Amino acid sequence: MRIDTVINELERAKIVPPSGHEYWMGRDLMSILDYASWEKFEAVIERAVEACKSLDESVDNHFRRTVKKIEAAKGAMVPRADY
Repeated sequence: MRIDTVINELERAKIVPPSGHEYWMGRDLMSILDYASWEKFEAVIERAVEACKSLDESVDNHFRRTVKKIEAAKGAMVPRADY
């Protein structure tokens, strides 16, 4: 995938609430970065969290564990872990 395509997709996926603090949801980034499964992408997130800790960065400023409802079989909405 071309870098300009990735940048455009990241811009479209960006969430900017009234507070102005932009963020992205992990499950959205997963598909943009071409990860096939949440489990593999979550392992990458967990390594990034550990890197923040080793640099004495506030993990809460960069990663927030949350839940996102996604569509499952027959249209049912089920909660799934997200960041």
